[in-house]
Amino acid sequence: MRRLSGLTEETKTCVTKRGVVTHQYCTNRTLENFNLEVLKKIGILDSRELTLDYDNTIIFNEKQDSKMTYKRDYGYQPGVCTVNEQFVLYIENRNGNSDAKSFQRDTLERIFNLLETKKVKKIKNFRADAASYQYDVVTLL
Repeated sequence: MRRLSGLTEETKTCVTKRGVVTHQYCTNRTLENFNLEVLKKIGILDSRELTLDYDNTIIFNEKQDSKMTYKRDYGYQPGVCTVNEQFVLYIENRNGNSDAKSFQRDTLERIFNLLETKKVKKIKNFRADAASYQYDVVTLL
């Protein structure tokens, strides 16, 4: 575990304009870059067109820092972006009480910036659920 501790990054906290819920999320630049390089190396990003799917998913657990989800059980709710429905491109951990729409624009912007930095330009389609139907998200896309 000591070897992996070098990969840890601080959890960030934010609050919506009208909300009282504290949202926590955690990104990891080192692992994001590593994952993208692996996808490039194995040829996943060489497809003629790429489709990105974004969704938040609940991981139920009983860990000490997990929060109550909208499903009324404790867990985390990470934002996950896959490429061509099969390969995980990006994961941003979020606490369980962070709804999918809160700060989604920020998450998507981090994904697109990562792709731009690595010169991935073949994105043909972007799919997401109803939580993405927000002015800020549509404007970003």
